[in-house]
Amino acid sequence: MSSDKEKSGIRVRLLESAGQVFAEKGYEKSTIREICERAKANIAAVNYYFRDKEGLYREVFNFAHGAVREHLMVILRESEGASAEDQLRLFVRVQVQGLLGSQGPPAWFSTLMTREMIEPTHMQREIIQREIGPRFELLAKIIHRLLGETASDEQVYQCTLSVVGQSVFYKLAGPIISILNPEQRYDGEDIERLVFHVSEFSLAGIARRRKEIMECGGEDEISFTPPRASGWVEG
Repeated sequence: MSSDKEKSGIRVRLLESAGQVFAEKGYEKSTIREICERAKANIAAVNYYFRDKEGLYREVFNFAHGAVREHLMVILRESEGASAEDQLRLFVRVQVQGLLGSQGPPAWFSTLMTREMIEPTHMQREIIQREIGPRFELLAKIIHRLLGETASDEQVYQCTLSVVGQSVFYKLAGPIISILNPEQRYDGEDIERLVFHVSEFSLAGIARRRKEIMECGGEDEISFTPPRASGWVEG
């Protein structure tokens, strides 16, 4: 009879292999057979530990959620008592490292999350509420401090999406970026430069937005005149 340690090892191998396969192929095209071949496990083990493919998919997210939760704890622990500016810098660092670096959740997790957004399964709402919701709420609180108390929920929401969107873009547009800039790498120094850029660019934009909100008494009365179409192609 297998020991508890051996059983735990098989379960973890199945979760790691399933995460990789689901991230590469999506839920529909992934097969239990391929997952078990990568994990060097019997197909019956999936039935034993997870009941079926859907149960395995759900547990893959539970498995990665521990690392995501630890990321949140890092932000909360290291930013306690810090300025809102430094809290945002730390949030961006954790997010970028999780998406592009080797720290945080398993390397396949951000790809799996991206695929779930592009090819949603019936579990998408649950996944978003559990995996993305808490981090989004944390960032929104930081940005609310930066914008000031007169900022509306919509203004906070827009700025929060803008900050998140910058980091996520580098993940989603990886193939495009590699063609436009073949020398782009995501090693330690490149990630540090990207963290600095996203953080400072975001802080500058939020500071400008705060100034506009305060001048307008919290109301959006900002006028914007788009450039002439010809302006994009001249000189």
